[in-house]
Amino acid sequence: MKTANVIGNSFKVDFGQLAFRLDFHSETRMTWQALNAHGQPEGQDMTVTIHRTEVRPNVFMVYWSEPALGATVVHVQDFDNDKVWTNITTKDGQFINLAGTLTPY
Repeated sequence: MKTANVIGNSFKVDFGQLAFRLDFHSETRMTWQALNAHGQPEGQDMTVTIHRTEVRPNVFMVYWSEPALGATVVHVQDFDNDKVWTNITTKDGQFINLAGTLTPY
């Protein structure tokens, strides 16, 4: 088992047609940034207040709200298996579920 050194590090979450860079600044602050098809920063970014709960070693539930976009986001981040799942509610009431990979950036 590897140990997830999350705080102070960056990770790429790749959901296929959507990818993001996550920069974990502290236990309560993270910046996400949209990535283009080449994995380079492009488009939106936002610094958010996060809440992290370890559900087992190296697996975290992380959630936050995005008031400017009217969205809420919940991730389950499995650093042992490099997997991530997300559930997003949008401003217009859509509920989006995605699964992807989670790797160091």
